[in-house]
Amino acid sequence: MKVGDLIKNKTRYTGQKFLVIGIRAEKTYGGKEEFTKVRAIRMPDGFKTRWSLASGWEVVSESR
Repeated sequence: MKVGDLIKNKTRYTGQKFLVIGIRAEKTYGGKEEFTKVRAIRMPDGFKTRWSLASGWEVVSESR
């Protein structure tokens, strides 16, 4: 998953597609594990999601 990919959420926002606008890696408290977080925007109305785990999203179409 990278910026510009078209994604959909596995549990929320059924039937809606989003565009990835940001990706960042965060470490847990203590720095033992690292998680990838994603922020996306819904194209028709510009709604931005909060930063959420990338594992909760799946790629519909990859950007070029």
